[in-house]
Amino acid sequence: MAAILRGSRNLGVVLPIGALLAALAAGGCSTFQDFAGVQHAGYQNDGTYVLSAQDKDLGCGHLQERSDGLIAQMQALPARAVQELQDAPKSLAAMFSRTFGGGGNGLKAVDAYDRTHAEAVALNAYLDEKGCGSTDVDAHLGESNEQMVFFKR
Repeated sequence: MAAILRGSRNLGVVLPIGALLAALAAGGCSTFQDFAGVQHAGYQNDGTYVLSAQDKDLGCGHLQERSDGLIAQMQALPARAVQELQDAPKSLAAMFSRTFGGGGNGLKAVDAYDRTHAEAVALNAYLDEKGCGSTDVDAHLGESNEQMVFFKR
């Protein structure tokens, strides 16, 4: 490799290959797993959430606290979505995302809501499976859920 780098005429080939390898390494296995359709811990391409082994090792109290925290986080997101909508897009990419972004109008708060909702649903399903008692996420969200439907149009 060092011999290749010493030859300046080969540098034009080595740099793009190195950049490609670095990009693949930075993307990691998660990107490959998403592409291959393999489930991994965390948010899935289909909008669901898979709990990690560490999540499943938590006791009922910690799981319930986490569920309550996720619900509180989601209750704050409609106000954040309103603020995002009122603020001018900060970049050309953000403007295009809002214009052509699909169901969430390109708002980060809507994406965060969907991801957090998926995690809360998965967490509460596991709480129920574990016999800890679960929370009806959508019942607790109530008005917040209704407000987020508005942004998803």
